[in-house]
Amino acid sequence: MPPSFEIQDDSLGKSAPLKRAVRRGAGALLVVQIASQVVSLVAVALLMRLLAPDDFGLLGMVLPVVMLLRIVTTLGLNIATIQRHELSPAEVSSLFWLHVGLAVLTALGIVALAPWLGTFYRDAELAIPLRNVAWALAGIPLVTALGAQHQALLERNLHLPRLGIIRIVAQLTSALVAVIVAWAYRGGVWALVVQQYVELGLLTVLAWWAVRWWPGRFQLAPEFFTLIRFGLLFAASSFVLFIAENGDRVLVGRLEDAHTVGLYRQAHNLMMKPVYLVTTPLAALLVASLARATGAAATRAELAVAYYRLTGIALLPASVGLALVSGDVMHVFGGNQWDQAAPLLCAGIIGYRSLVRSE
Repeated sequence: MPPSFEIQDDSLGKSAPLKRAVRRGAGALLVVQIASQVVSLVAVALLMRLLAPDDFGLLGMVLPVVMLLRIVTTLGLNIATIQRHELSPAEVSSLFWLHVGLAVLTALGIVALAPWLGTFYRDAELAIPLRNVAWALAGIPLVTALGAQHQALLERNLHLPRLGIIRIVAQLTSALVAVIVAWAYRGGVWALVVQQYVELGLLTVLAWWAVRWWPGRFQLAPEFFTLIRFGLLFAASSFVLFIAENGDRVLVGRLEDAHTVGLYRQAHNLMMKPVYLVTTPLAALLVASLARATGAAATRAELAVAYYRLTGIALLPASVGLALVSGDVMHVFGGNQWDQAAPLLCAGIIGYRSLVRSE
């Protein structure tokens, strides 16, 4: 059985215990994140060989719509849970129910917009497949919302290694199921849709098991509006980031066909693997630790500087190496049908490095 869970751990607000927790978490997270990326790379390689670029293209044309609506309607409520220095069980319960309610609205929005995707991408032949995939993915926001607050509570108390293990289990299981659907049932794009549901569903179930916290009733307390205001600000920044990260893929979908979108999407995904390997655990650790270091300006500055230093040191050699072997990478992972994506991978790495240097 998992240990009992506390919403508030006051000891982590002090400088020395916080730094010790960060150091412990960083080491464990590195191991967990490496394991996660190994699982992800194996799954990507298998699915790229079992599925056509068109299958990845269909999913890549629908996912931006799903992700955009999630940003607009979920308001960053899980981040509000992580960053708030003092948080009551009643506030977490209210955030949970608001998150679930907004997720239902998101699902309805996806269902309503799905028939118009063919028109948006100016491809009448893909109108029905795009609509069907969008309808199939409409439940994703609700599945995510049901476990978002529980995962946020794990991050809030710096139980990141435990959360990392949960994510690896969900990732490994979903990859296995997707490969079975793609290989045994020739599932095509539906193998990728099933993968989404299995991974997010397991994340939710295992997070509930790890936290052992049940939400109470919704209460509209005055402090609740402070959390919503923070969530709105975070959602606005997430929207800007979403446009920066997904605008090019949406544009490719409007100008080209699903095959090209699939090549572009997988080249981008492989390009971002080293980035996610480094930044995902560090960012989670940084957000949680900065929130707990409220009032300790020196500690917060040290944590931020350490984050950016580690990110730069780790990503520079990774990006150079990946650019040099981009052609071999695409062929090894996907075979001959993905060779056309090699120039896209190389160009993407060069452009990303230029952007990072300019920032």
